[in-house]
Amino acid sequence: MSQVSLSQLLKEGNLFAEQCPSREVLKHVTSRWGVLILVALREGTHRFSDLRRKIGGVSEKM
Repeated sequence: MSQVSLSQLLKEGNLFAEQCPSREVLKHVTSRWGVLILVALREGTHRFSDLRRKIGGVSEKM
């Protein structure tokens, strides 16, 4: 089995590779508030305080 270089994995965006930077993004998207925030941001940019008002239950520690 041949090994694939890190630069090749980054180009391909292999989510199954441990070192793929996309995994860091997925951590945030799949967090407790990630999906709700993404849905809210589809309408455009918002300040944190606007997001907090829009999404019920969001705390300062978000």
